[in-house]
Amino acid sequence: MNICRPATIVLGISILGIIFDIYLLGFNVIEFFKNIIFTAIIVFITNWSCYKVGYTWISWLIVIINLLLLFSVVYLIKNKNTEFGKTVIEEENKNRNKK
Repeated sequence: MNICRPATIVLGISILGIIFDIYLLGFNVIEFFKNIIFTAIIVFITNWSCYKVGYTWISWLIVIINLLLLFSVVYLIKNKNTEFGKTVIEEENKNRNKK
């Protein structure tokens, strides 16, 4: 199976996002598998829009959206000791513990 360049980049960004998520919020099996399934779906959609449909600009748009999401996670990791970072992390941990 051939994977186009945007799909490969999305896969790498998503793996980094999963690693940052584990580092930031701790390991949770259910969240980990949800992230893996979400990554597989996004990579499939990116690859499909690149090869089957021929809309490579949609694939690159998905790459840009994933980059923005990754940068927001990195920002939270960098600022987790600030009041804003602590609030976001505490809220996310509360939401995960409710499930």
